Amino acid sequence: ISAMGEEARSPLHISEVIRHENTSSPWVTWVLLADKKLMVTGLDGIIVWEVQCGIGRGNASGNPEKKTDFDRITPAGVYRINHVFPLGHPEMERMNAIDWPDLYKTGQRIGTKAYGDGFVAFDWTKPLDRPAPKPGKDVRGQFRRSTEQNESLFSLGIHGTNRDDWVGKASTGGCVRLLNSDIRTYIEKFAREDGLIVIR
Repeated sequence: ISAMGEEARSPLHISEVIRHENTSSPWVTWVLLADKKLMVTGLDGIIVWEVQCGIGRGNASGNPEKKTDFDRITPAGVYRINHVFPLGHPEMERMNAIDWPDLYKTGQRIGTKAYGDGFVAFDWTKPLDRPAPKPGKDVRGQFRRSTEQNESLFSLGIHGTNRDDWVGKASTGGCVRLLNSDIRTYIEKFAREDGLIVIR
């Protein structure tokens, strides 16, 4: 699965939090914020896949703790995948039809197809390794399905892109951005509902 040599297939530390979480997935997804990398390991911690990713741009305060859906922070912690939407899924069509303005103050609109070829959602308000944040009007987290009255997207996710140049940079509102070829591989081989995501 991995294009890396054996010398790069070193284990990542699997915490006791992960060891004691029930999961039906054999894979753990790791997002290393400082390196802007996404890795996948087995439950033994051995790296089987690694790619560059974009992460949240952060906010003016420089506080790394996520407090609202809209603060542009990719939050450290352990989370559970709650939805997997591949290319062609009705939710992907709905999300990619949204024409986003210049939310990240880059001088360019984000536009349509911002989520690229797939979206893997996790609820940042339900970390497995610490108490949940206090609820509030800007702390919602859960993915809002299109059958609900409010069709907005509030979950964070690992998703594709309409801007390859934003991968490998602090370039998102808090989500983890992959190249479209990488999100397709990730969904096909590794992303499973109930799987674990570790962001650190």
